[in-house]
Amino acid sequence: DPSPRRGSSPRRERSAKAYAFDHVYDQFCSQEEVYTQYVAPFAAKYASGYHVTLFAYGQTGTGKTYTVFGGDGDERGIVP
Repeated sequence: DPSPRRGSSPRRERSAKAYAFDHVYDQFCSQEEVYTQYVAPFAAKYASGYHVTLFAYGQTGTGKTYTVFGGDGDERGIVP
């Protein structure tokens, strides 16, 4: 029977998707480590005149805002 079942929605029948990430950091990673490994190369390109985008993605409460804005002293974020 080619017709959809009663009550089924075509939106629910989605195919699997794959995602690729350049970097993934866990909860044990320091602000300095993120900056040194990921941000610094882009900062150098930005200073050379390139357009750059750093995108923080993740579940609510995982530290995206903290990584971007940080705290005081050694815990400052990407945006000083």
